[in-house]
Amino acid sequence: MLTIKLFDVNSRETDGLGHPEKCPADSFLIHLQEAEKDYYVLLDGAKKGQGKAVILPYLIANGIAELDCVIVSHPHNDHFGGIVDLLGDPRITVKQFVYAPLEDELVKHSDDADNYTFWMELREQVKRLPDVWEVNETHIGSSLAFGKELSLSVLAAPDRGEMGGKTKVDLNNANLVLRLDYGKFSALFPGDCGEYQARQIMASTQGSRIQSVTMLKASHHGGDESATPAFIQACDAKVVLVPCNETVVEHRPSFVGNLHLLSRNGAKVLRADRARTIVVRTDGKRVECRAETEVFQETSILYL
Repeated sequence: MLTIKLFDVNSRETDGLGHPEKCPADSFLIHLQEAEKDYYVLLDGAKKGQGKAVILPYLIANGIAELDCVIVSHPHNDHFGGIVDLLGDPRITVKQFVYAPLEDELVKHSDDADNYTFWMELREQVKRLPDVWEVNETHIGSSLAFGKELSLSVLAAPDRGEMGGKTKVDLNNANLVLRLDYGKFSALFPGDCGEYQARQIMASTQGSRIQSVTMLKASHHGGDESATPAFIQACDAKVVLVPCNETVVEHRPSFVGNLHLLSRNGAKVLRADRARTIVVRTDGKRVECRAETEVFQETSILYL
């Protein structure tokens, strides 16, 4: 059984727990339960502060002291910051760490000072880990395997050729883009993939692998620079997880248009600004999507 949990880091009560306040964030816990072993993969870790306030308490309360893999999609604090909290806590062991690091100076000039400070904290912590995979373009097509059936394949990595010689780049186009496969179930995790990287993926040898996935994690919180209409249409997802918060929903006019694109094929859309709990469970044939707020619980079933 495979479970994908979107951490509650985007509700009105939780989005201010990390830095920067009111910024949306991404963090997913992927749990593979097999007869012989349980595997835990953390994909992104929300903002610094949210790791300590939200993710760590959940792991400890559920007896999860070891993460088989921790993955960072790209060098933005709302995706990696909480991992700084985790790596600094002796109660959590990380067996493998996966990311696609850019040159530190490129990160320094491409975002604010806090983002760079937290990034350098992460980089120092990573040096002490026993197994680190630094992904680049040569690894596109490679995959990570967990248990008998779960795999995470690299569809894209930061384009160092495009970034060469530049002092500043758009970090939203420097993602480690992953496809998850488990039985007949598939999911695409594009990080904050913007227009440039979306077009790059579609034109690459991996373009066919984004087509007709079961589940899509909406890039860039469903707001500005959320891939392209052609990319979303190619994914043709049946389930869409949107890690949005009130700021994106109320103050990003692009959200309405993107929501239409994400749902126009009848996809089940699960929004983090509405639901405190979002969980997707599958045996590879049947998919159960559960969303809970303070006043209702909703469950949808999909057969593959």
